[in-house]
Amino acid sequence: MISLNTKNFAMELKKLKEIAGGQTLTGESVHFDITENQLKMTVYGSCGTTLMTVLPIMNLGEKGAFIVDIKKLSSIIPQLSCDEITLQKAKSGLRVVGKGIKLELPYVNLPSFKLEKNTHEAKEEIFVSAEDFKKKITETSHALAINKRGEMVSAFCLDFSDTDLRVTATDGSRISIRGKNIETKKNIILPSEAVRKVVKYFNGNITIKKYEDHITLIDGSTSLKVAALSGKYFDISSILKQLYACIDKEIVVNKEELVKAMEIALSMDKEKSLLTIEGSTLVVTSKTMEGAFQQTISANASKDITFNGYINAQYLVDALKSYHGKNEYITLKFGNSKCPLLIEDEKTIEVVFLKVA
Repeated sequence: MISLNTKNFAMELKKLKEIAGGQTLTGESVHFDITENQLKMTVYGSCGTTLMTVLPIMNLGEKGAFIVDIKKLSSIIPQLSCDEITLQKAKSGLRVVGKGIKLELPYVNLPSFKLEKNTHEAKEEIFVSAEDFKKKITETSHALAINKRGEMVSAFCLDFSDTDLRVTATDGSRISIRGKNIETKKNIILPSEAVRKVVKYFNGNITIKKYEDHITLIDGSTSLKVAALSGKYFDISSILKQLYACIDKEIVVNKEELVKAMEIALSMDKEKSLLTIEGSTLVVTSKTMEGAFQQTISANASKDITFNGYINAQYLVDALKSYHGKNEYITLKFGNSKCPLLIEDEKTIEVVFLKVA
């Protein structure tokens, strides 16, 4: 029998349920492993994902390991009004007892649910701030590819120097980069779905371990394992070098004015809006069979500029909204109608490729 804080237990179950999420091959089940001073809970999700969380306990009974249905457990525990509960491994199942409450869940017999252990040393081990990791993952996730079911399916590319982290995401039509132009010492590619689901739960410092066939992210109480992706991400530095070679124009515009104009254009046509620049003005135009929209925005340019190019309004809105610079004004960089549009400062690069007219 072990005693647990109800609230903390419910929070850990929430993490685990997000990974199980109806896709697990083990019937949405959680594996409990009780030792003298901690309770380990593990679930297997889809695509080679494993999540383990740890709670400190004082073991008042025997050690043990068992499997129960996490779907039922995670739906009931948060509703309990008692501050503390006890878990007891009985012959008939897991017993949960609180103030005036008794609950019993049968054990699940899943011989295939075997806890995996790393038998090899990690090829690489990297330490990163959880705050920096979460912030950059969140700010680049809009640029991930989305499948027909609305799921984000591409990956995050993490580049590490000795002191910094750069995160990149792309769907092939846009690129979102958070982090300085660093000299890459180590590189890791993380599948988006698992990382996005649980990244909010990491705290303090994160250790990232890279093995032959998987990657593990660990903080003080949580361990997330994801299958390693084969192949290579494109060379970010090389791509940016090519882009900068064709960019020779820039204008400064009010961010909020441009966001509002693009959101109206987006309501007319998601795929294609026309950006026209004549000297000190930027004109946003969107035309469809149902109607037309046009707005003129004041712009500052270092030289006389003319430009016409079609852009995906949704992509530009996403880029502008994810751009968290403090300045009221932003700088747009571009070349001709075959070059992309860039929004950039010292820590952020948003690349949106233009559409063919």
